[in-house]
Amino acid sequence: MAQGNNRNRPVPSIRQPLLYEESRMSKDRQKFLIICIFDFAFATLLWLLSTVTKGDDWPTIFINEINIFEPHFLSTSLFDIVIVCFLRMTVLLTCFAWLRLNHWLPVAVTTTVTTLYVIIKVLFFFNKHNGALPQYLTILAAFINAWVELWLLPFRVLAQERRHDEASIESPPTETTIVRNEDQVPRIVPSTSQTHLILNPGAKKECLQVSLSVESKAKELITDIMNWKQLNSNPEIRYSDKLNSYYVRKEFNCSAKSLYEASWKDNTLWNNQVKNAFVLNTIDISTELVRIVSQPAMNGYIASREFIDVRRVTHDKKEDIYFCTYASIGPSISRRIPLTDGLVRGENGTNVVRVMPSESSGFAVFEFIMNTDVKGKIPKMAIRSTTKSFLVNYVDSLEKFINQNRAKYT
Repeated sequence: MAQGNNRNRPVPSIRQPLLYEESRMSKDRQKFLIICIFDFAFATLLWLLSTVTKGDDWPTIFINEINIFEPHFLSTSLFDIVIVCFLRMTVLLTCFAWLRLNHWLPVAVTTTVTTLYVIIKVLFFFNKHNGALPQYLTILAAFINAWVELWLLPFRVLAQERRHDEASIESPPTETTIVRNEDQVPRIVPSTSQTHLILNPGAKKECLQVSLSVESKAKELITDIMNWKQLNSNPEIRYSDKLNSYYVRKEFNCSAKSLYEASWKDNTLWNNQVKNAFVLNTIDISTELVRIVSQPAMNGYIASREFIDVRRVTHDKKEDIYFCTYASIGPSISRRIPLTDGLVRGENGTNVVRVMPSESSGFAVFEFIMNTDVKGKIPKMAIRSTTKSFLVNYVDSLEKFINQNRAKYT
């Protein structure tokens, strides 16, 4: 009965969405972008100092400095260095803030162009009349900052982002953590095991094929919901005896994106059925392998269960529909993960969460199909009798969480 969830430039985590394009920028990248802006501001300041120290009539000197059409502009003015720094800053901000590129080629190109231009500038500019300290500093600053940026991006920024990703995917946490933005906040309940999984290409392909198969089956289930037996009207709950699956539907007073974030991305913040959960391996930008441990149920009659699931999230931007699926992976992969002492490994069938805008303005629809086999000798009727109450409490807890955090989920 446990439903957990996933994350930058993707740093995968159990609370973050698999739709990485919505993720936040890493702090290392933010610092690099600040340095790019500082580079232009520093060059501008040095150029201004160089300009005002050329003579007393500095307004006239300033006009002459920025006149790029003056025949001797290259040998008399340093304003072109400011232009080079501005263009470099613009290119880097576009590539690494807007486009979120993860390659060092753009900064290598800007550094190369800057270096060539500075060499040419030095040959034409410096003579016995041009050699004041601010002028030297302007040239040196443009040259040094360009190479500092080239060193920072591949060896510090991108390398740190890769280490962060690998640690989030492959390193076993010493205790269960939930990630909020860039900070790791320990959960109250410690992790009961320390497990990580490195998959070869064949195993990743299997996970991807399973996730796509589950997604296809989930779409078929959604279209057949009205043929299921109705158990409750508010919220709407249905049951399929043939599939042993349950369906719950409820509308919430918020946008589809907010409902998706609350129900899936921030699931572990309000879903008290999840004891611990973390990502074992990221398959692609929409798919991941996770380990989830549920809390005991039925007053302890059902002990905690462990699930090894493959999850997938897709977003139809045109219709604004979030389609999230998860199901247990086969034994060829799950058996590689040691079972924690005292736990029973459960099995999730095709589970679906669909979030979409409602026909009512300002509302969104939450749909959840649950198919879980907790394993063990538990009477089927005992499971069935408690599931209805569980689903009612599930959507009520979600609604309460959204209402308590109305500023975030609008």
